[in-house]
Amino acid sequence: MVYALYMNYEFKVDSDGNTRVILMNKLGMVETSTRDGFLIVKPSTRDVLKLVNSSVYDENNRRIGRIVDVIGRVDDPRVVVKLESKGLAPSSTVLYYYLASQRKHKRGGRR
Repeated sequence: MVYALYMNYEFKVDSDGNTRVILMNKLGMVETSTRDGFLIVKPSTRDVLKLVNSSVYDENNRRIGRIVDVIGRVDDPRVVVKLESKGLAPSSTVLYYYLASQRKHKRGGRR
């Protein structure tokens, strides 16, 4: 499978020659990292609440973790990324995200 990141789109070409396009967006710049495996990222977008539970990727299309929290002031938020492994600190300072799909809530209970 071949990966290529072009602008905001990730193209995946499998061994059969089929191409899939997945929307990837720029998350922002890494400000700091913690000893217990978290990154603090200054997001490039202001609508950050919808980003929770999204997968985070570096410039080499490696999945490095997921967004677990939003902290800071409303007008200047920060995103907390939990790394999959403490050794997966990104080599670059720019990160990307793939928006997690939202599940529709079904009505429960008996009728």
